[in-house]
Amino acid sequence: MRAPYLGIKTHFPYLLSLINVPRLIPSIVLFLGTLTVIAPQLRKYHLEKKYYLTEDYTRIPAILEIEEFLKKYAPDIIIKANFIRFRDESTFIYPLGYRKTAIAIPSKFIKSWRADRAGTEAVLLHEIGHYRNGDALILGTGSLFEITVKYSLTIVVFLYIIPLTLVTADQNIILFYDNLASLFSTLHIMKDTGTPNSELLIYFVIQVKFIIFTRGSYLLLVMLPERIMDLVFLLFLTLSTFIIPIIGIWCEELNADRFMLMSKRNDLETSLKTLEKLEDEKSLKSWLLSQVSHPPKALRHWMALHSCEKKSLLSFIFFFPLAYIIQLLILLIQALSSYTISYLTGYLNMQEILEKLLNDLVTAMNRMSPYWLFFAILLLLWPLIAVYWVKFISGSSETYNWENYRGYFFSSIVLIVISIFCYTL
Repeated sequence: MRAPYLGIKTHFPYLLSLINVPRLIPSIVLFLGTLTVIAPQLRKYHLEKKYYLTEDYTRIPAILEIEEFLKKYAPDIIIKANFIRFRDESTFIYPLGYRKTAIAIPSKFIKSWRADRAGTEAVLLHEIGHYRNGDALILGTGSLFEITVKYSLTIVVFLYIIPLTLVTADQNIILFYDNLASLFSTLHIMKDTGTPNSELLIYFVIQVKFIIFTRGSYLLLVMLPERIMDLVFLLFLTLSTFIIPIIGIWCEELNADRFMLMSKRNDLETSLKTLEKLEDEKSLKSWLLSQVSHPPKALRHWMALHSCEKKSLLSFIFFFPLAYIIQLLILLIQALSSYTISYLTGYLNMQEILEKLLNDLVTAMNRMSPYWLFFAILLLLWPLIAVYWVKFISGSSETYNWENYRGYFFSSIVLIVISIFCYTL
């Protein structure tokens, strides 16, 4: 795609740099997320300061019961609590470093422990599932995605729409005055050649109407749709950047749900009620933000109901390949918005756009071939890799899971076939 808004004649060139900032934000957020994984102490410092977490808390009877419960399932996890300063926050795990994980217990959780012991134990088992699966380092990246979504409208308005409106208005004013200057120059030449004043006046009115109509039509029929399509491009650029990490976070949550269900500590009804509480969002905005870091309610319930069945495992295995397919569709829509801008400005015709889209599709599928192969190999070796991954990240020891290996093997064969197909296109 052409570089956006370069070479535009304007009195506000510094605003052009702001217009391009929203395009960089997804990459910046991914970089910061990677930084929190590489340097977990940064997240530790932020969370403990934000929620006033400490190991030096009062050992009231409820917390002693929670400590005893945690020792059964995660004896090495470190408890940090906050009973002094109150915040409306549930329990969560976070890294203290590599192979060292803490679980935060706020005062609100103590009240829940007394009011609903079975449901609160299920919440703890969900968090222990994260710990046992080695998720502590990665979970924090979801918070960065939530912040980006939460303030996306503000970012777009102040860093894109307002600067672009000012630049567009300034550009049209400059062009209008350039056209007027050219018109007055022509009128001066016509006057020197003896053209009557009445004809000069008629010519002037006709040309001014033509300039206004031409610029107005161009603004409404070309520039405005171009800006709208550029916003669409920006939206799908963000989606294509975040879709893979978000699916990864969803898988972590679903895997923690599986641990909670497989623990046999609570019945299925209690576990489903716990899932309801974990994702109880009242407003549309809260619901949208929750989808960034938690799977949709219907998906969590379906996975919970069928957690012991093979179709649940196969669905779980294919989440990442599905994410790449969704990303491919998003990239195609993103490319279409770019080509629509080129069509509106006269750079491409419809046949050229269709040819380019087809070429983009084939190129993208060729590029994705190694990813399919990578996932196939990963699935073949996953029962071995998972044990060492958990050992390295959380320090806990797990046994090899060969029970469901047929599902992993079948899935890897499917991905190998897809990889070969994409490669030969």
